[in-house]
Amino acid sequence: MSKGASSRNQDAYSSQAPTEEDWDARLTRIKTALGYWRERVKSPENVMSGSSLAADDQIHPEMPCSQLAWWGLSMGVEHLDGTLSLLEHQIEREKPILPAATYTVLRGALLGASQAALLLCTPRRTDRINYALRIAHEEYRQEFIFTNATINHGAVSDAERQSALGEDFLGRAERGKERVKALLAELDGPTGKLVDTEMIELAAKVVHRGEDADLLRFGVEMEWRLGSGSSHGRLLMNTHRPQAFTRNDEGNTAYFSASKPMVIQQMATVFLTLQEAWRIWELRRFP
Repeated sequence: MSKGASSRNQDAYSSQAPTEEDWDARLTRIKTALGYWRERVKSPENVMSGSSLAADDQIHPEMPCSQLAWWGLSMGVEHLDGTLSLLEHQIEREKPILPAATYTVLRGALLGASQAALLLCTPRRTDRINYALRIAHEEYRQEFIFTNATINHGAVSDAERQSALGEDFLGRAERGKERVKALLAELDGPTGKLVDTEMIELAAKVVHRGEDADLLRFGVEMEWRLGSGSSHGRLLMNTHRPQAFTRNDEGNTAYFSASKPMVIQQMATVFLTLQEAWRIWELRRFP
């Protein structure tokens, strides 16, 4: 994101306390964008020959950079849309806003948006290709773990196991891992797993580059860590959110909750990353 773009978005982190109307305006902006993106992700968009993104795709056409970036966009939209639906449902029914469930869904949006942003917004092609290959390797590795555990489970009969092996049940993942490993060995750069936290941090660096970049990156990284606490059900991590819990007369944690402004603020954190990823997708898929 350019310095100007980052500055234009600084209202999401204003030092002055926003009013209820301000929060509603931010939510409306997110809803409007989601309405547009929701329709777009229904059909994958083609990458044009001769484009910057098409050049990135040539290194590993079996799982190209554009496919992984589009998947990130799709997951970002789906989870942010799911967070919005969950928030509105709880408000309309006058129910408490459940923090762990709400922030768990939002965490998926941040991961998807960050994957897309990292693959699209990183300036150097060699870095983009390295990230794409490491993400692809993790895709194949995770599939192999799943299929291998499935085929070797005690509930699977020998006949079913042999039939699946004969149909190359493990083959795609095995060949994919080896192919990507070989490509990474030919290129300069890291070859190890690109862990999710590193992806979040790297994406925040390429998205937020203005005068307020440190504050915006801090917001992204803290939401990722707090969201991890929500998704994994960690007691102490959930206590670090503002207005997260109350205590009973004995001083024990009695009830966890979230406020509408706080959820919207964290949705805006994800929205900025997703918005920038979509902007660069448009620029890089055409010659």
